Amino acid sequence: MPDNGFTTKEVVARGKEIYREQIQELVEPQEKGKFIAIDILSGDYEIDGELLEAARRMRERRPDSVRYIGKVGYPSAYQFRRPFSVPND
Repeated sequence: MPDNGFTTKEVVARGKEIYREQIQELVEPQEKGKFIAIDILSGDYEIDGELLEAARRMRERRPDSVRYIGKVGYPSAYQFRRPFSVPND
């Protein structure tokens, strides 16, 4: 990824802010569960069921975009959980 002057924390904060303030009411609930790529510079976005497809289309439309990737209707694109384990007897 090219040096764009933003930290990861800044991209995430701005992406979430744009989603909440400009996009959320336009896409929920009909697009829930799909991935969203948001250009934090323009507020432009792409939605697709496949993360890479949403990001690719955004990159094609806006090559210099600074992209935040999220999941419509969820606080993050992915969730990491501890695997289920059975206690040792």
